[in-house]
Amino acid sequence: MAKAFKRIFIIFLENKSEQAVLDNAFMKSLASRGVRLRKYFGVTHPSQPNYIAATAGLSFVVDDNRHDIDATNIVDLLEAKGVSWKAYMEDLPETNKTIHISKNRLYFRKHNPFVSFDNVRNSPSRLAKVVNAKRLQEDAKNNALPQYSWYTPNIQFRRATNMKRVIILADAISPSQKTLRWQLTAAAGSVFFTSNTPARSHPFR
Repeated sequence: MAKAFKRIFIIFLENKSEQAVLDNAFMKSLASRGVRLRKYFGVTHPSQPNYIAATAGLSFVVDDNRHDIDATNIVDLLEAKGVSWKAYMEDLPETNKTIHISKNRLYFRKHNPFVSFDNVRNSPSRLAKVVNAKRLQEDAKNNALPQYSWYTPNIQFRRATNMKRVIILADAISPSQKTLRWQLTAAAGSVFFTSNTPARSHPFR
């Protein structure tokens, strides 16, 4: 991976068609500056199977219910090659990372594929890398971003047309005057936005 990108940051969105995403001026500007992967599609409906497929290659499930999955996943592949990783989840309760729905009803487990895998959920060292998204700014300030990052906005903001909010959040300047965006892009980094829609998904970077 390091031969192509030193850092990859995936932001997983959904519930808007490709055209609706591109009708948004901010998202359209991102698409015009990046690369659209036109042959990348969501695999099915509802949400959870797409999140699982994005991290394991197969959907394994067909609904949004709680599932405990014994399968090889992206974490296995990353760690086998010594690639650092972390998953940032908005409104994830840090004291109960396997909860189905947070008390404020902004975090849903179906949008966090990592905790569905037995070898992540049952591993203290791995589960420690699935964190509340507030940790993102802290990691940026400490120049501690992993090589592979996953970001799931909460239920209010995961729709693709609200993506500008995530970028504003991510651009907080650290004491060293290095922004998160600088850390991601200056060192051969790449940011992938996926818009998982009811019919198909087109990401761009």
